Amino acid sequence: MNFKKIKAACIALTLVASLTLPNAENFYFKDLFQNNVVHAEVFEGLTYKIENGGIVITAADKSITKITIPKEIDSIPVVTIGESAFMNCTKLEAIVFEEGLKYISNRAFQGCTSLKEVALPDSLL
Repeated sequence: MNFKKIKAACIALTLVASLTLPNAENFYFKDLFQNNVVHAEVFEGLTYKIENGGIVITAADKSITKITIPKEIDSIPVVTIGESAFMNCTKLEAIVFEEGLKYISNRAFQGCTSLKEVALPDSLL
């Protein structure tokens, strides 16, 4: 079996496994190609990971209509909205970012067609 087939099988298994955990509050998965363990958590409809001592929001519940991104989660600063984190959250109408957020990544709000109110913090770089 060649490497491409093995890689495709691993990716398929990862996707199938992720489909079985839609309501998981905390979950772990192993990146088979980088040998890193990634820990993702959920807080009030936001999925996030911890990188370099700060929180990166990686995804959001598609049903949210209004949300405030907190300054901290469990005493860890929220510093980044990750790429495509809110992509296609078509019901999202308003978002407030508390002070401390430094970065909003590319396409973070792509497809948020109902978004009408955005309150940005002065802390953005």
